[in-house]
Amino acid sequence: MDPRFSLEQNVSLKDRCTYRTGGSARYFARPLNTEELGAAVAYAAQTAIPWFVLGKGSNVLISDAGYNGLVISMEKFNTIAVDAPLGAVRAQAGAELQDLVARCCESGLKGLELLNGIPGSVGGGVYMNAGSFDASISDCLDFAVSLTATGVCVTRQRADIEFAYRSSTFQHNKEIVLEAGFQLTHGHAAELSAIARSIEQRRRDRQPCELPSCGSVFKRPPPGGYAGALIEQAGLKGRRIGGMRVSEKHANFIVNDGTGSSADVHALIDLVQKTVFDCCGVLLEPEVIFLGDFNG
Repeated sequence: MDPRFSLEQNVSLKDRCTYRTGGSARYFARPLNTEELGAAVAYAAQTAIPWFVLGKGSNVLISDAGYNGLVISMEKFNTIAVDAPLGAVRAQAGAELQDLVARCCESGLKGLELLNGIPGSVGGGVYMNAGSFDASISDCLDFAVSLTATGVCVTRQRADIEFAYRSSTFQHNKEIVLEAGFQLTHGHAAELSAIARSIEQRRRDRQPCELPSCGSVFKRPPPGGYAGALIEQAGLKGRRIGGMRVSEKHANFIVNDGTGSSADVHALIDLVQKTVFDCCGVLLEPEVIFLGDFNG
């Protein structure tokens, strides 16, 4: 074991995933700083152990068998610094995206309020280029700091990062997002907070926020379509496997009634893909990340 960071074993991941399903991580680390994070990644490389960085688990489906590798939690990287006069905000990767939005609105800084209500971390949001209501986190991003597999910190300006719909450079270069910087414009705090509250209410009105889920299961199909509409067209609203079902409120959500498993979700995703393809000729691409073995 590497003395430079604390390594736990057989840690349950069920409560670290918004589906509230999944098994345990063989190894688990929650580094306190960049040095410990680098040591954890180096340890995994030296011992040939697969590793995965986990934020708030809002876009991840963890196998019921768990993960036979190292899960690295970014929970200790959670600070947010706001310089209101300059419109500059820095947020560490483990900070909650909703907390970032709230801090910006309270400080009278405009640009991120349309992202209110998106579950997950700042790092995960940058990694996935999270967005809603035609706004994305990359719209206001100024720079991002990441850690390479060899332990080097790299700062990239927005122009040097490739973003697309639910995609970023960091999905391909295996670097860990450490921090994100945003350049925002000035507005009125009360108005921005009101907009953020209205966005959250729209989300609650349209989405099954009261039940465990990972949010949108599938990406928008090109050109400009909606996965939920296709799933509904295929007659799948309310379709159930085990304790999981396609939400009647929003068909692009699979919700847990409290008894569901990750295997149920995986089977339901497969069923939805096949049925929509047969009905509509469109193969839906999952937005959710699968962690662990789903072949058993």
